[in-house]
Amino acid sequence: MNTSDRTGLYEGLLTTFLARAKDRGYIVIGVLGRVDEYVQFIVHGDQVGGEVGSRQWKEPERPLPKAAAVALGRLGFTGGGPERNFARDGLPRSAAKLAKLTDTLLRTAYDLDEDFSPVVHEIHLNDVTLPRAEPFTRAMIEAHLRDHATHFLRDEDGDFRVELNLPDGGGGIVVRFVADGKDGKIYHVHAHPPEGQGPPTRTEALERCNTWNRQHRWPKACVMDAEDGTWRIVLGADIDLSPGITRSLFDTFTERTVGSMIEFWTPSAAGGGASEGSGGEEPSRRRDTDDGSEP
Repeated sequence: MNTSDRTGLYEGLLTTFLARAKDRGYIVIGVLGRVDEYVQFIVHGDQVGGEVGSRQWKEPERPLPKAAAVALGRLGFTGGGPERNFARDGLPRSAAKLAKLTDTLLRTAYDLDEDFSPVVHEIHLNDVTLPRAEPFTRAMIEAHLRDHATHFLRDEDGDFRVELNLPDGGGGIVVRFVADGKDGKIYHVHAHPPEGQGPPTRTEALERCNTWNRQHRWPKACVMDAEDGTWRIVLGADIDLSPGITRSLFDTFTERTVGSMIEFWTPSAAGGGASEGSGGEEPSRRRDTDDGSEP
């Protein structure tokens, strides 16, 4: 490939790269069959920086010839050495100028024939947009439940009630999803079993809750007493969402909280242990410690 064709190829690639690359995006253009001989351009805000491979990343004893290093210095590219490229900042943000510079740098650094063949090693535009936090509202709860095809009821405050069946013939639990606190910015998920389900005595219920809380970070389990002298176990998890939350994190928190609630009430997991077949450490589960304290 002659110089004109190569320059045209570079310019086309660099035009697309400069138009689409975000901060820290980069492009690496090298020589066919020589993985350690390349030129790369990196976007820094409105600036473009360039680097020429020193050939001393995998082979420290294979530096560029002294004459090549001197010639690169005249072009403003300095540095080099083991695990260090020749670099220059403040390059023109012009595809045409960078295209000509690319060919000059490759031929200067690596003593290439005029008809060498280039190759694009990598283009990374860094154009992935991170998810943004959204204000927490009851609409977010409703969207999560609908996305999971969950049948729900709403109370007069607009909060949600869901009945879930447990595996292993364990009956069912009632889970409530509530926007609580001032301005409804505290997300509260709590669950309790139907009447008659759970340990037969309050003492056993306390022991089961304590065992669970020692072994799991969330949800918290406690024994709630009623005015009529009865009691029941309630599991709950809260998170302050005043700053907002991404949909992905909201979904993850909700799914793991409800999953742990189901684990607590599943007969095979009675006593607060992890469910069988969980495939390793669960996110809600604490590491084993001698005193049951959190690491």
